[in-house]
Amino acid sequence: MGGIWCPELFFKPHLDLASYSQADQNSYASIATYFNNSRLKQEESKCIAPGRISSYRFKLRSDDLDLFTINFYGPPSNLLEGQQELARLLNIIPERIDSIRVRQPLARIYLTGNFNCNTLNKSLAKTKLLCSFTAASQLFELTVELPPSWRGLVFFKIGSHFCQ
Repeated sequence: MGGIWCPELFFKPHLDLASYSQADQNSYASIATYFNNSRLKQEESKCIAPGRISSYRFKLRSDDLDLFTINFYGPPSNLLEGQQELARLLNIIPERIDSIRVRQPLARIYLTGNFNCNTLNKSLAKTKLLCSFTAASQLFELTVELPPSWRGLVFFKIGSHFCQ
């Protein structure tokens, strides 16, 4: 997610585009997903909410394991409208997780994206929404820790990644 114009310049091995979605009402709300074609085979893709939520099923090439990802791009506003939109979008995801679990009970499911929440400050309204959602959905967070040299910070998170 974000504004990577030509990802081939930044990522090795070369990543393939799984899909791209843009919201009709907001040209800034878009989501694109890339994957490593040498390790994964894309089986299915589904747009759940244009520009906000998409879902993919991949197979690992090394074995026959199904891997589902749900990619999320949250509303940036911290106002009441942004909180309400985040709550509406978060209510859609459990339906998708349940539909995956019915078809593939042993599949790995990952929820990843930019929720536009400051997850390091648990007192903020949007962060509280996200925390209650992850607890109710029985998701646990996978955090990427970056070394101190990156942006001069001791600890920083890029996006949020959850697994069930």
